[in-house]
Amino acid sequence: MPFVIRLALTFLLLSFFQYYFIKKSKSSLKGFFGERKFTYVTWIILILLNTYPLGILLYYLTVTFIFQESFIPPQSYLVDYLLIYPFWISFLIVFQSILFLLTLDIIRIPITYFKKSNKDSINKIFRRISFVVIAFFVIYVPVRVIYDLNSVDIREVNYFVETDSKTQFNYRIAFISDVQADRYTSDTRLDKFMNTVNSADPDLVLIAGDIITNTPFYIDYAAEKLSTIKSKDGVFSCVGDHDNWAYRGETERSRKEISDALNKYKIQFVDNDIRKFSVNGKSLGVAFLTDTYTERINESTVERLLDSLKNDDIKIVLTHQPGRYIIESAVKKDFHLVLAGHTHGGQITFLYPFFNPSVTHFETNLVRGDFWFDDLLLIVTPGLGMSLAPVRYNATPEVTVINIRNKAL
Repeated sequence: MPFVIRLALTFLLLSFFQYYFIKKSKSSLKGFFGERKFTYVTWIILILLNTYPLGILLYYLTVTFIFQESFIPPQSYLVDYLLIYPFWISFLIVFQSILFLLTLDIIRIPITYFKKSNKDSINKIFRRISFVVIAFFVIYVPVRVIYDLNSVDIREVNYFVETDSKTQFNYRIAFISDVQADRYTSDTRLDKFMNTVNSADPDLVLIAGDIITNTPFYIDYAAEKLSTIKSKDGVFSCVGDHDNWAYRGETERSRKEISDALNKYKIQFVDNDIRKFSVNGKSLGVAFLTDTYTERINESTVERLLDSLKNDDIKIVLTHQPGRYIIESAVKKDFHLVLAGHTHGGQITFLYPFFNPSVTHFETNLVRGDFWFDDLLLIVTPGLGMSLAPVRYNATPEVTVINIRNKAL
């Protein structure tokens, strides 16, 4: 779909939700401050939600049709802090609030229908509740965005395997994904992420791809940052979606430059191959499967790589996307773990009772955390980076530490 059409559809959706949110905001204020027009509320919301999209559209049309050049979004911190971040935070406040405001309307309408004599007082109560909802998210959303931008969680998962060894062992794998180095991934964020990995004192580090976001400008930068990771058995990555897009339309060139940059620091970028490691005299095999939007893995490749590890004591699949066929094949082949990233833990995840929806749910329900398929454990790690929106919301970056232990005999 052409960029202009996508923008037009976005504007239509924004217009509808803006109208509803403005109406509910002004109505909620009347619940406390009486019948006033609150015109300034309309203007504040319209400016915050429309200045950036309209500016980008104007910039796109100017660059494309007047100067006839390729469109590259403006690279300026001034634009970031005056337009982009205010837009996304306002966008999140509006949509997060609307989830609850719509729910309140669904509750209010039948109540006022059956309690017509108390309609005015009921409406006033719901206006005040709406005000509290909006006020809460006006505070919570920016605080949460800042928190997720500056925090890294570390989560430990214990996985027990059956062996004939009487000696207890604990093999620690630091599992990360979606580093996605770009202009929004600062030194501070990357250093904190790498320091968190090192704090786990891992025996092995596995990365589920997406070393960069796009453009070749951050390849060496990402490799240099990843080189600060320390582990006994090394650092290994599979291929992610964005690793194909350093040069648009030049997949092989993109992968090669990333691979070469990582190899300089002895980090292996593994494309549909296996690696084996020794764990207390036992063999641990990892199948690195390349399954991305650009290149879908075929069934014969999956079967070949998984079969090549059939005699290993501990068997792991590392892939970027948590694809169903890969999971089902790993279950059939008696694998222990499938490790994946891709989802960013939802990246933008809205609060709601009993279910926290995100755009990622349109693609998969395997958004983040641990999922059991018979005896196989799938772990989807949230990663660090961001796509499309330069923010995370209720999706704190994470380093997942997997402790592989043998069961006591």
